[in-house]
Amino acid sequence: VAPKGYILSKETIEFKLDENGNIFEKNANGEYVKVNRIKMINEKEIKEYDINISKTDITGEKEIPGATLNLKGDNNTNLTWISTNESHKVTLKPGYYSLTETIAPKGYILSKETIEFRIDDEGNLYQKNIVGEYVKVDRIKMINEVRPTININKLDSKTNKYVSGATLNIKNNKGEVVASYVTDDKSYYISLEEGEYT
Repeated sequence: VAPKGYILSKETIEFKLDENGNIFEKNANGEYVKVNRIKMINEKEIKEYDINISKTDITGEKEIPGATLNLKGDNNTNLTWISTNESHKVTLKPGYYSLTETIAPKGYILSKETIEFRIDDEGNLYQKNIVGEYVKVDRIKMINEVRPTININKLDSKTNKYVSGATLNIKNNKGEVVASYVTDDKSYYISLEEGEYT
């Protein structure tokens, strides 16, 4: 039985005593070597803790699906997942970690932020702020900004009024159609990634 908070030792120590009370411990080569005492070592048990990671819009409240996130850190941690409409739960050991976004969710700008955080031995979560201090938080939250939208109007050249019924295609610089719509009596709003369009 291991002591509380420690991992059960798998070690078996063989030793013998002579008639004078001297202790001899068997080493890795099978030879008995004189020692002052028998020493068995236990490693501390490392607990794991559940933490929540949110991918939200600028309000910090609405979860955004479709972002690819990567988590790296101590204990050879390297996790990748795609965000959903709910916060993502990961189980981690105490240590230091970093979170980055590799693919932005549709309609949002890729976050250039790297969030650094740590978990202490009691499972408390701390996030590094802009001045380099670790501040206690209840979850890790990465925020995305919405891509700017542009509006497109189809207007009569003389009256400057909306023209309905025209089919317009928006193509990228590879000639691929990224959006197609039929005009009506209002502006068409669209969010596009950086690039050249026709």
